[in-house]
Amino acid sequence: MKKTHLILLALFTPFISFSQNQNGISVGVKTLEYSDFSKLMNESRGNKYTPQLMYMNGLFIKFNDNEFNYKIQVSRLQKSNYSFFNYCQTCETVNGEYKGYEVTIGFEKNIGAGNLQPFLGTDIGFRDVSFQGLAHSVNKNAYLYNVDVDQNGGLITQSFGIKGNFFNSRITMSAQASIEIIFNYEKETKVNQQNEVISQDKYNRTRFNSRPLGGLSIMYNINP
Repeated sequence: MKKTHLILLALFTPFISFSQNQNGISVGVKTLEYSDFSKLMNESRGNKYTPQLMYMNGLFIKFNDNEFNYKIQVSRLQKSNYSFFNYCQTCETVNGEYKGYEVTIGFEKNIGAGNLQPFLGTDIGFRDVSFQGLAHSVNKNAYLYNVDVDQNGGLITQSFGIKGNFFNSRITMSAQASIEIIFNYEKETKVNQQNEVISQDKYNRTRFNSRPLGGLSIMYNINP
């Protein structure tokens, strides 16, 4: 029996790390995200609203220093057929293309040590979003107007996650959930079918978002 245990240990030791890399640089990709988009216009969200699913939408680099990791990340936000209710659930429906990007810097603090590690993270950054769509009345499905929305501003994100180290700490996989506060400058331009401007409004708004899966990531760790 003892011999069997030694054989199993020899087989699995190369794949599992029992301690977190203390120093070095990591480069990685965000393979999956399931998050709320920032609200547009006077968007009304009811029970039917679900977060948006995105694949392979981020790249990052981490600088690891003992229990702290410092991160720089660039993410893409995009959905070609995004729709939402405006003002109320029975007022207007708006459908169009949502696209944007965000750049963040922040840090993560590891909680404990071992093969699986929980962590807390805080990020600050900048997000830029544009949306082009068509608005229709909900009841009559009648055309109302075309709309262009531009949003940009700062954000603060608080995260909690867990990560595991594999292949002698060369590969790390992590998953995290986040909440964020966004301080947006927003510009909304409505035009009719003749491309004549109906209205143009500008706002400064504070938005709150949840990110049930802020990122499922895989990274390669480079030792110093």
